[in-house]
Amino acid sequence: MPASEVLGVELTKVKPMEWGGNGLRVSRKGTAYVANGGPGVVIYRASGSNLAIELSDEFAAAAAYDALRLAASQAASPPR
Repeated sequence: MPASEVLGVELTKVKPMEWGGNGLRVSRKGTAYVANGGPGVVIYRASGSNLAIELSDEFAAAAAYDALRLAASQAASPPR
């Protein structure tokens, strides 16, 4: 996904029941990759199709969150 499409990122606990269960899920909320429920990120996209990804632990979720926020902010800034 191009960084320019990322409107925002949320560090959260990805809960299976909020996304339709475990596994790869597609719903009105967007697409989710949920194993058992746990730390992850939700990426809010310009297309309106959000993406939730459960990650292995809080550190991986925090690292993904930081990287996505940085990429989104760089894409939103005009080149110098």
